[in-house]
Amino acid sequence: MKNIWKFLLIQTLLIVLWNQVFASPFRAVSLIFHKFGHALTSAIFGFGISAVRTIFESSGDKMFGAESWIASFVMANSGYASSILFCLLVLFLKKTKVKKYLLGSIAMIYIIFSVAFPYSIGTLVISLVFSAVVILILMIQKDGVYDLSLDIIGMSMAAYVIYDTFVDTILWMINDRILIVKSWSTEPAGDIVKLAELTGFPVIVWGIIWLFIAVVSINLLLNKVVSKK
Repeated sequence: MKNIWKFLLIQTLLIVLWNQVFASPFRAVSLIFHKFGHALTSAIFGFGISAVRTIFESSGDKMFGAESWIASFVMANSGYASSILFCLLVLFLKKTKVKKYLLGSIAMIYIIFSVAFPYSIGTLVISLVFSAVVILILMIQKDGVYDLSLDIIGMSMAAYVIYDTFVDTILWMINDRILIVKSWSTEPAGDIVKLAELTGFPVIVWGIIWLFIAVVSINLLLNKVVSKK
């Protein structure tokens, strides 16, 4: 139970601080793994390597629309699915012998994609800072710090989905109707809007669906795997 509360605290802090400087490296890492889903499905459905480059070189979240409804639907869902799967994978592998290679591997993936597909100087700087922190963590060899770093990175991938669906979609829709925060200029997440366009279901319905999927998936992993010693 103590471990469960730790992960809930990490998730809450990430969501609250999502747009702050502190969370920017974790937000950038989670965006790469989110984009991976869009890039993979775009390549599978015929857009080729050029789609991969276009997706990763864009500053935000970008996806392609296909002539096939099924292809478009799969590509629209693939980003969130990728984020959740990589979150579950990181937290699962943390319990295995692969754990000692995990943090370094994530840092390498991050910096490789940042260098190969640069879209701003800021992105490169953040990736270098993140890599320097990872090297420092590996050098000090403190299991507690290492484990906490993996926990934050893993939960940040889920936080991407939860922030998109809960804050940028559900709360945005509520605020748009009752105007609690008049300066709130954010619009619903692009993936959610695309799914609404494809299916005819309201944006808020898809926000609730993916929020439910994210929360249930993480809860199952935490209870079945992470909480076990």
